[in-house]
Amino acid sequence: MQEDKNYQDDVIDLIKELDTDFKESSEDEKTSVKIVQKQKTYFWVRIFLKDEMNDIEVNDEVIIKYYDEELETKFISYGKKGLETDSETDNITDLKEDNKKVLCLMVDSDLINKGEDIDFLRTLFKGSIYYEETLIKRSELLFVKDGRNIEYYDCDF
Repeated sequence: MQEDKNYQDDVIDLIKELDTDFKESSEDEKTSVKIVQKQKTYFWVRIFLKDEMNDIEVNDEVIIKYYDEELETKFISYGKKGLETDSETDNITDLKEDNKKVLCLMVDSDLINKGEDIDFLRTLFKGSIYYEETLIKRSELLFVKDGRNIEYYDCDF
C-alpha cells in the first residue's frame, strides 16, 4: 500500500511542476514529452495439450523452439472451462474451473518486436510488427519445459 502512496505523491509532484502559463506557440517549437513510467505490453500464447499437465507452476519457464531459434516465455495460468457465451445474453457462463489442457504463456512484446535471433518465431505473434500468416509442421515448433517436449495439438499466438 505504501508503494501506491509514493507513486501518487510522485504524480502529484510532477503535475505541480507543469508550467500552466499561457504562451503563444510557433511552428518552430517542438512538443516536449516526459515519460514518467514505461508501460509493459505482453503477448499471450495458448497451448492446447493432448493430456492435462499438472507438473507446471506459475512463472515456470517454457521455451518455444523452432530449429535453432529459442524464445523464453513464462507460464501464467491455465485456460478456463466454460468460456462459451450464453446465446441469449452474450454473457460468459462460467469462469471458475481451470482447464489443465490449455496453458497460457506470456512473453514481453519488446522481446518479440526488438529482440534478435528469432527471425521466424517473431512472425507467429499476431500483435507483432513482423506478423505473417504461416503454416508450419507441429514437429518443427516445439514447446519445452525442463528439457522435455510438451505434447500439444494446437497453439494460438
